[in-house]
Amino acid sequence: MNRQSYLLILPNMPIFIFSSPQSIYISQNKFTSIQTSKHIAPKLIPQTQFNIFSDQDITMPYPIFIKPIRGASSQNAFQISTPQELNSALKDVHFRMNEYEWYEAFYRHESQNNSLKPTTFLAQPLVAGRQFTVDGIVYNDTVSIIGYTESIRTPDAKSFIRFEFPAHLETRHKTTIESFLTEYIKTVKFNNNGFNAEFFITQDREIRIIEFNTRVSEQFIPLFQCHFEDDLPQMLADIALGKKPNTTKKQTFSYAMSLVARVYKDMVIEKVPSPEYIAKLYQNPHILHMDVVVQPNKKLSDHRQDAYSYRYAKIAIAANTKEDIFNIYKECMKDNFGFVLKPV
Repeated sequence: MNRQSYLLILPNMPIFIFSSPQSIYISQNKFTSIQTSKHIAPKLIPQTQFNIFSDQDITMPYPIFIKPIRGASSQNAFQISTPQELNSALKDVHFRMNEYEWYEAFYRHESQNNSLKPTTFLAQPLVAGRQFTVDGIVYNDTVSIIGYTESIRTPDAKSFIRFEFPAHLETRHKTTIESFLTEYIKTVKFNNNGFNAEFFITQDREIRIIEFNTRVSEQFIPLFQCHFEDDLPQMLADIALGKKPNTTKKQTFSYAMSLVARVYKDMVIEKVPSPEYIAKLYQNPHILHMDVVVQPNKKLSDHRQDAYSYRYAKIAIAANTKEDIFNIYKECMKDNFGFVLKPV
């Protein structure tokens, strides 16, 4: 076997080809992914500058958005309005490199350009408009779209406050996105796996594709289960076993949201919800999932956070109207979903 592919061979079953490490590297490295995307659909990709080390490297007008070519959960991603802000962000940013030792090894193994390290920054114009994520799976070179989710930001537009499924887009926008994805996946030879792609619909109703990721959106998995017979992990498990996934739709609720519980000052976590509390919460059929992303007796800043706020839980709720979802969330927030936070 060479390094171009992984094979699964089981009795009485055809050879099954998974994505190669190189196809994953091309997509997870934002430099190679953007270069590939520009070759396929240059009009859909924002202007991008790489190797950003100071304001001297910026030739586009402010405001801009910067992030490392290897991102994770919006870490070390910043909206920048002035050269002074840029230099301050680049100076003050701290990478948790030990978290990503395996990622560093993967980059070194697959990269043909040793000058592009995972911590290299890129810059793009700050895109105004509505932000979306499309999730899908690939089975034997056939792309299936699982769903579109809209990302709703906080009033300052710096953090995500909730994610709404299903998102409503014009048919022409879906057609453009799905044509791009089919060509991109074919070009990088990404196969038998899950993926997501993030994009904007600008105020001029144009598409701007931000990134392609070689994984499904973990946070949205509970949302998708409202519209399919099998949940997304089951579909991916079937693909891993060389079986065609069941993508039959079966709607139980009209709308689902993943809402993020967050604050804007660092705090100490005195208490997290107990298993009994969560079990009682799940007795409500509208509560799909709660993900506790912090640990007790630690500070919020001890956990992975974006550059502007501190999250402590993600709650997935479904109902037949958006108003019902907000009312359920508001009711649960009366006791802060069982969390107790105190000032540092």
